Amino acid sequence: MLGVSALLVLGSSASACVEGPFDQVVHDSGVIWWAKVVGVQRVHASGLTLVILNVQIDDVLKGPGSAGDLRSALFESCGEPMPLKRSTAEQYVGQMLLFMGRMSGGILGASSLVLTLEGLSAAEQYQRALTDLGLQRTPSPSPLAASEAGGFPLRVIVAVLLVVLVAVGSFIIVRRRRTMTG
Repeated sequence: MLGVSALLVLGSSASACVEGPFDQVVHDSGVIWWAKVVGVQRVHASGLTLVILNVQIDDVLKGPGSAGDLRSALFESCGEPMPLKRSTAEQYVGQMLLFMGRMSGGILGASSLVLTLEGLSAAEQYQRALTDLGLQRTPSPSPLAASEAGGFPLRVIVAVLLVVLVAVGSFIIVRRRRTMTG
């Protein structure tokens, strides 16, 4: 399965509660990932319809995982799976989000606070979490960052350079042979 999977129960009602201020959630979370949503799937399990957000980790601020890892997470609101329609979930595809919570059975129970926090973009949430933890990084430290920012990924640059080197090498060899025979 691709990416961090966020399981979200459709049609469930979450109880009204306050998860706490952002900085408290950062400090209380055992796991914090800065990750890109790469896809959405629908899964039927135990009579429930779950929407899975597939996410690829770009940075690990706390807990297990590494840049490039594909992991699973369950968005929660007050300890309950957060209701989210597939059409809403699909709007997150291609976006970087901050996932923070606790691991249970290999799945991250991620706080939905980052989805409802007004006034801070996802990148600002990431920077604020870094500051709260006393860490310093750029928003996209992975080799995937160039392609996410609209630039060329490293492998494309290397491939182009190899083609240019082969072409230049072939040209030099042909020129030398013509000079030697002519």
